[in-house]
Amino acid sequence: YGSFGRCFQSKRCCFLYLTGFALVMFILVSAQCFYINQCSWSKLQELHQVYRSSPRSSELGDLTTQSCEPLYPRVVFYNRIFKAASSTMSELLKTSSSRLGNLYTRDFTEEWENENLSHPVLTRIQSKIAKCKTKNKKLMAIAHLYFREDIESTYINLLREPVARFISHYYYCRSPIRWPIKLKKLKELGHFNVTIEECLENQYEGCAWNHMTRFFCGPRALCKTGNDEALAHAKYHMLHYYASVGVMEYLNEFVKVLHKRLPEFVLPAPEAGMRKRFVTTGVKKKPINESTLQRIKQVNQADIELYEFAKDLFFKQAASCGIEIKI
Repeated sequence: YGSFGRCFQSKRCCFLYLTGFALVMFILVSAQCFYINQCSWSKLQELHQVYRSSPRSSELGDLTTQSCEPLYPRVVFYNRIFKAASSTMSELLKTSSSRLGNLYTRDFTEEWENENLSHPVLTRIQSKIAKCKTKNKKLMAIAHLYFREDIESTYINLLREPVARFISHYYYCRSPIRWPIKLKKLKELGHFNVTIEECLENQYEGCAWNHMTRFFCGPRALCKTGNDEALAHAKYHMLHYYASVGVMEYLNEFVKVLHKRLPEFVLPAPEAGMRKRFVTTGVKKKPINESTLQRIKQVNQADIELYEFAKDLFFKQAASCGIEIKI
C-alpha cells in the first residue's frame, strides 16, 4: 500500500494507473456486450456514422429555423415516399426542370430488405451528380431511396397522414397497373390475395410498419424497427438535411413553399391548384373496420409522431414564407 500510495502521488504514475484501469474496463464491457449480442463493432461503427460531424455547405439549407430564405444548391434530391402524392410531385418537378433548363433523373426503388449503405440506385444518382458538376448544370434527382448522409444535395420530401397512406399502399401493391414482374412475385409468394389484416400482421409488401420513418432514418437495420432511436434519427435528418418537408393534405401550399425556397428548381404552383394523379386503379377497396384501423395506428406510432413533427415544421415554414394555411 505504501509503494502504491507513493506512486499515486506522482502525476505521471497516477495517469498511467487511471489509463490502464479505463482500458481494462473498456475491454471488459466490450467483451460482455459482444458476448450477450447486445452490440458489436459493426453496430458501434454504424452509430458513429450517424453521429459523426460532417461539414455541409450553407447553400444546402436545413429546417432547424423553418426559414423561407431562398437556397441555390446544385442538386436537389426528392427521396419520394410511396403513396404520398409522389407521382404528382415527380411530374411537377420534371416539368419544372425542363422549363428551367435543369437536368432531371428519376430512378427506381430501394428494397425494404436492403440494409446496406450502398445500393445501385444510389450509385447511379451519385454518378448523375458527378456529371452535372462537369457540365456545370443543376440536377433534380428523384427515387424511392432511404436517406443517406453522404449524398451531396439538398433534400425535399412529402408525407401523408400515416393510416391513410398505409391503406393506400396496401391496395396499390395489389393493383393491376403495377409492373407485371412485381405482381408475379407477389402472387408466387402467396401475398397477392391476402386481406389487409393478414398483410398488416405479417408486414408483407405494402404493409411494412413505419414506412415513412425508414425513408428519413436510412437503410440500416435499426431504421426498420420504428423504435425511439430510429425516430430520433429520422427527426434529426429532417431538421438538418431537408430544405422543406410538406404534408400531402396541403400539397398546393407545399409547392408554394418550394418555389420560394428553391426558386431555381420549382415553378410556381398552378393557379387552379395541383391536380393529383391517381395511380391505384383496378382494385375494389373495402371498408376498414375500427379494430383494424386501431391496429394500424398501434404499429405505426413512429410514423404518426414523425408526421405530426413534420406538419408542425411545415406550418411554421409556410408562415415564414407568408403563405396562409387554412386548417
